[in-house]
Amino acid sequence: MYKSYFMNRSKARKYLGSFFDLYTYNIQKNLAARWGLVWSVIFISVSFVAHYLHDYSTLYPDMHVVHWLVSLGPIIFFPLVGATGTLELKENFETATQLRLSKIRYRTLVENLPDIVYSSSPNNRFDIKFISSHIESLSGYDTEEFYSSTETFKKMIHSDDREIISDKSKKIAKSMTLQYRIIHKETKELHYVIDHSIPVKEDNKIIAIEGIIVDITTEVKAKQRLSALTRELINMQENERQRIAKELHDEVGQALSAIKINLNLMHKKLGPDSFDVRKTITKTDRIVNNLIIDLKRIALDLRPSMLDHLGLEATLHAYIKEFKSRTRLDVSYNISMLNKRLPIDIEITLYRIIQEALTNIVKHSSADKIGIDIKEQSDRINILIEDNGQGFSVDKAFNPETRGISFGIIGMQERVKNLGGDFEISSEQGKGTRLSLYVPISL
Repeated sequence: MYKSYFMNRSKARKYLGSFFDLYTYNIQKNLAARWGLVWSVIFISVSFVAHYLHDYSTLYPDMHVVHWLVSLGPIIFFPLVGATGTLELKENFETATQLRLSKIRYRTLVENLPDIVYSSSPNNRFDIKFISSHIESLSGYDTEEFYSSTETFKKMIHSDDREIISDKSKKIAKSMTLQYRIIHKETKELHYVIDHSIPVKEDNKIIAIEGIIVDITTEVKAKQRLSALTRELINMQENERQRIAKELHDEVGQALSAIKINLNLMHKKLGPDSFDVRKTITKTDRIVNNLIIDLKRIALDLRPSMLDHLGLEATLHAYIKEFKSRTRLDVSYNISMLNKRLPIDIEITLYRIIQEALTNIVKHSSADKIGIDIKEQSDRINILIEDNGQGFSVDKAFNPETRGISFGIIGMQERVKNLGGDFEISSEQGKGTRLSLYVPISL
């Protein structure tokens, strides 16, 4: 046993000694030289492997222990390559550490945002690559469901809005903002969101779509409640106007008519010697006539009975004719509407808008010419009102900070909005004002 041990040691010394012999690099005669060449090839290859594994560590930084072990071989048997690989490994390890910390900071930021961050493929298949965890409380779906199935994102979107999202990926070339609705998986609660997205490009080719989804449900519902309250206030106002107009016509109007009749009777019963009394009665009769005319105008402004009985077109003809006679302005108008009655809320809205517009022109514009065009077209009513007045600043009219806010204009805008229409007003100093709007109708 001891003999075998010493023989093996002797062979080992002989082998190692031959490595430093003059003929070491004689490959054919020296065994150590052959093995030296083999080891050199092996560890040069290992150095490349270590470098590859190190590059791979940018994704899996915990593998740095393996890299150090691999690099020990080149340090011992191939110093130059081993040292170079080790220095590079250290430098890249520090880079990987910084990258890992950046990812942690990014993930922390994303997960603490109240909004939803996502990344998807540049196609219309709803292929989600990343989505933050806040989507779970908003939609009721787990984040893993978005990664495992392209149908998940599609299912959470309201069916009426899916086409909007599908078209987005086809048309997106720059940043885009969309509004759509999300339905909760369990509660079926409806959420309103705004989606701000931007394409990510590489070599002028879109490789992904990234964005942020903001829940605006609270704001939308607040606006809906405000709109409902506005509609209710308008309805209450119209009902009150109708009641007051009816009382003025039925009670005050009848009382004035009775006074007029009594004055005529008194006038007839007076003798020829009552000249002064007759003169007083005549003056009083003229005052009563003027009161009756004013009363009819006030009742017409409050709520014309024609609107309830004859409809919008007949009422507008009568109102504009009376307006021209009262103001002495040059008013040209064209009314081309359906012969059928419109829903009463539409008729009231359009009448009030025209009434408010004409009143504002008389009060503020100093115009002497007005053009009015009202027509029915493609299931909607279009209205255009123009004047040649002094004009005004539209921005100031809608800005409460400038103390120039016009509640009349805002009231017109709100009335149109409540009916699902569109309202636009443009004006310049010295160039008059142009008001255009449309209201959809369903008959």
